[in-house]
Amino acid sequence: MQRLTKAVSAESAELEKVADKRQNQILLRDAGQKQLKLSKSHNQEKQVEENILRLRVHQAEKAIAHEGDEVYSLEKQKLELDAVSCKRV
Repeated sequence: MQRLTKAVSAESAELEKVADKRQNQILLRDAGQKQLKLSKSHNQEKQVEENILRLRVHQAEKAIAHEGDEVYSLEKQKLELDAVSCKRV
C-alpha cells in the first residue's frame, strides 16, 4: 500500500510538472501571437506611409514636369518674338 501511495504521489508530481510546462508553452504562444499582431500592424502602417510618400513623389514629379513644359513654352514664345522682331528690323 505504501508503494502505491508513493507511485501515485510521484505520478501526481510528474503530472503537475507537465501541466506547468504546458501552461508555460501556452503563455509563450499567446505572447508570440500578440507580438505577431503588433508586427503586422506596424508593417501595415509602414506600407501606408510608403505609399503616401510614393504618391507625393509622383505628384511632385508631375508638377515639375508641368513647370518644365511652361518654361519651355515661354522660351519658345520668346524665340518666336525675337525672330519676328528681327525680320521687322
